[in-house]
Amino acid sequence: LSLAVLLAVSACKKDDKDAPSPDAAKIEAPANLQAVDLGLPSGTKWSNMNLGATKPEDEGCHFMWGYTQNCSNFDCISQNCNTYLKKIDDWSGDVSRDAATANWGGGWKTPTSTKLEELKNSCDW
Repeated sequence: LSLAVLLAVSACKKDDKDAPSPDAAKIEAPANLQAVDLGLPSGTKWSNMNLGATKPEDEGCHFMWGYTQNCSNFDCISQNCNTYLKKIDDWSGDVSRDAATANWGGGWKTPTSTKLEELKNSCDW
């Protein structure tokens, strides 16, 4: 089972300081996307695949935290981005900067560091 741990990666262009426009290309949710109940204390459900994947074993896309488009161009300078050196929880609740919400809709959210910690501590690995 592949869990959707949308990792923050460093990459951002100088002109990417603002959220992308509403008409930016979205990554469509695949038909086989499911919310999986792992029995976590918070009741949080995790997707069965990563954002941008089409099956659970796929890697999916790479996102810099706070950026809603696939960051496949890693030659940009992260210091020029408004999310540089921010903790994941610094952006929680800001749906304009949440890759999962922006691409898959309001029922999906990128996990915060608190949610990742709960997953790590509550599951048998």
